[in-house]
Amino acid sequence: MPKQLKEIKEFLVVARRNDAKSVKIKKNRDDVTKFKIRCSKYLYTIVVKEKEKADKLKQSLPPGKLQINRPIENHRDYHVYCANVTRIDGTLELKWTIGQSVNQEHFCWQYSSKEQNLQRIS
Repeated sequence: MPKQLKEIKEFLVVARRNDAKSVKIKKNRDDVTKFKIRCSKYLYTIVVKEKEKADKLKQSLPPGKLQINRPIENHRDYHVYCANVTRIDGTLELKWTIGQSVNQEHFCWQYSSKEQNLQRIS
């Protein structure tokens, strides 16, 4: 169930709770940034309209819970669909999914920085 928070301090308290599983960040074209925290009961959301405040809030988040799910780069032929950053045993692992459309066929690859390989998933 979703729940919108108004205060940044309240959002940071929720982000540091034990049942907070992940934090997703979504940026709109109008420089509006949405932060979403998945907890066991609710999906907490806060909307930040100023870019400077959004950057400070992103730096204040606890490490290891950050998950970025948004298009991060658009190229003429390739589209990066999502990137996940996870902290495992003190090391960061970055995974992203890349899609390519060739002659109306769509191909997807996934890259893992931990395994350092690129594999086709569809």
